[in-house]
Amino acid sequence: MATSRLVRITAFALWLISGLLLAVLAHRLVLKMTANPMPKIAITDSSTTGPESSALARLFGASDSARQQLTNDRVRVVGLMAGAQGGVVSITLDNGPVRQLSLGQADSDGLLFQGVIDQQIVISRGGETIRIPVSTPKVGLPLASPR
Repeated sequence: MATSRLVRITAFALWLISGLLLAVLAHRLVLKMTANPMPKIAITDSSTTGPESSALARLFGASDSARQQLTNDRVRVVGLMAGAQGGVVSITLDNGPVRQLSLGQADSDGLLFQGVIDQQIVISRGGETIRIPVSTPKVGLPLASPR
């Protein structure tokens, strides 16, 4: 019975020492953080930012493609899905990232998927409209069938 009590007292002492050690380390960490405060960052007016902001936008995937004329050479159709509620076309613009255009809704660049007319995908932006011929699937690919 005496050994059981000794084991309990030893375990309690070890827990107490480790708790005090963690408290001391946390206190030192707090002191280090308050001794070196974060540097203040100057915030500028967004109207004064010029080329830097566009360079940053390009770094994160934006492109100047919105400013160029919309042509069939710049647009590549990746996929087309149609259903009872509308459709979606997946395209790339200037070999950029794939984007999905829902039927009748414009994206952030103003691209609008108007539909499939006479076996052609119709996409417009502003006053420009292009028609991209719908190609048939390659031989050997399975086609989805209605259930």
